Amino acid sequence: AMAMVFVTQTGSRYHASTDMRCLENASGTLAISLETAVAGGLRPCVTCDAPAVPESTEGDRQWLRAIDDWARTGVFESFWEQAFARRVLASTPGISSDDVEPQGYISVGTETYKVDFSVPKAGLVIEVDGYAKDGVPLTASDVERRNRRDAALQTRGLTVLHFSNAQVQQEPLACRAQIAAAVAAKVAQVPTDIAQPVPQTGDTDPSSGDKASAPTRRSPIGLLIGLAAATVVVVVGVMLAVNSGSSESPAVLPLVAPSTVAAPTSEGSTAPLAGGACPAGYPIKGNINKSGDRIAHSPGQQYYEETKIYSSDGEGCFADLAAAEASGFRASKR
Repeated sequence: AMAMVFVTQTGSRYHASTDMRCLENASGTLAISLETAVAGGLRPCVTCDAPAVPESTEGDRQWLRAIDDWARTGVFESFWEQAFARRVLASTPGISSDDVEPQGYISVGTETYKVDFSVPKAGLVIEVDGYAKDGVPLTASDVERRNRRDAALQTRGLTVLHFSNAQVQQEPLACRAQIAAAVAAKVAQVPTDIAQPVPQTGDTDPSSGDKASAPTRRSPIGLLIGLAAATVVVVVGVMLAVNSGSSESPAVLPLVAPSTVAAPTSEGSTAPLAGGACPAGYPIKGNINKSGDRIAHSPGQQYYEETKIYSSDGEGCFADLAAAEASGFRASKR
């Protein structure tokens, strides 16, 4: 069974139980898995019987040193970015910590966009976001703005992958498979102006979500639990299915064959992967519901994660909303 621990919205440690004296005056106590707490940089409480940090088997020493360095210098802007680096990137074949630029900036024409992670050698951009990152579903305007941003990055020949917090928590193997497939499928010339920013001071509007100016270094501890608190409301219900041991265990975590991306079946579309997921480069899920409505779900929307796509039912995966609409699917409103 998966070990569960408890955290507060402002603390930097995890606790064994909500009944502990050290949590008597705490508000907003939330349950998360021990593995996720550790991956996000939390330490055990020193005054209660909190379980010890388990020995990690994810990544080699170089990866672990890199993640520790990024965390210590305040590179990570959320709990889930650090968890993603530890649970997913550190064990993804084909890339090392030297290949990855966290919190990079990419110029497209006159605009500059900040991205969570980039892999310049593979022309790959990775965003850790999605439904419940800030506690509420993405609005239609949020999705439209993100799609415009992704389209701009794609004009540079970049592949853009989005992973939700729930995927980081529940499906690290599937995340790795998508990244490995995108790296293997690289065919375009890779841009060279993807660079990790130099720490600066000043304010950056975090609500803009796309265009970036000067980076702002935030306290990793404050953001760590603040974002975890908002996110766990959605993912805690499904956390009980996650293995508390190594995320490498194929007996518990979902297995997704690390095959290359399926060939497009029509312009801007492709067949889904086994299990109903959409492959890298074709994130839009074209679903036909029980009423016969043809709905296009974008990453980050409320029902995206639970929607499974089956080509035998006339459903499919699309590169963008325009391609989905051309096939008769309308954009989901939530």
